[in-house]
Amino acid sequence: MTALIGASGLATGHGRSPLLSGVDLALHPGQVLGLLGPNGVGKTTLFRCLLGLLPVLRGQLTLQGRDIARLDRRQIALAIAYVPQAQSLPFAFSARDIVLMGRSAALGPFSAPGPDDLRRADAALDRLGILHLAARDMTRLSGGQQQMVLIARALAQQAPALVMDEPTASLDLANRARIETLIAELARDGIGIILSTHDPDQAARLADQVILLGAGGVVAQGPMRQVLTASHLSGLYGTPIRREELSDGGLHFRADHQTGDHPAAG
Repeated sequence: MTALIGASGLATGHGRSPLLSGVDLALHPGQVLGLLGPNGVGKTTLFRCLLGLLPVLRGQLTLQGRDIARLDRRQIALAIAYVPQAQSLPFAFSARDIVLMGRSAALGPFSAPGPDDLRRADAALDRLGILHLAARDMTRLSGGQQQMVLIARALAQQAPALVMDEPTASLDLANRARIETLIAELARDGIGIILSTHDPDQAARLADQVILLGAGGVVAQGPMRQVLTASHLSGLYGTPIRREELSDGGLHFRADHQTGDHPAAG
């Protein structure tokens, strides 16, 4: 099966010096790939490369089997949608206008959104429970509401792959649960998803595969339970991490600051 996003020996960064190197990944339909790592190791840099915004300095990057260097901006947007951590807006667009921007790749160069695009935009807002915000000025929404609108924009794009950069970081508990449920639903619908998170519990709930990213590149990657171990996470974050098995089969991780303790096995 051709990967939605494929990378082999990928190195990327700003200028000629790679911030990341040796990245291998393959995202397939219906798969959720979790990306974890400390601040500053290049998670967003990797995402910008996957979106064609930063160059491939070494290795190979493909979208649906096609070399990204051979794709134009519209072809990339049809293959992959992106949810940033936050976005500053130069003008006071409405929430609906922002979501309609996700339809631009499906339109011709000089085409305006039509009734079908408007229906798709409103359906994305409604799926997130924020259709009532459609006419609101985006700059007057809370940070959490703005994030929900950006997720709706990505849904309206209807790309087969979705890249989400800490999508729940600014959300309250209820909306965080809503987005986690949405991610699981999208994966069941066959969408391939890469998401970065600082919460290993969230990665354990959502991800099939996990990549741990440290300074300079990949520290570990593979199936979630094999990668999210106490020893891997303790080394990655430089502090003792304890892994606990929950009665429902899930995993919970916590920092263990007790002197003399060592991370639990697992």
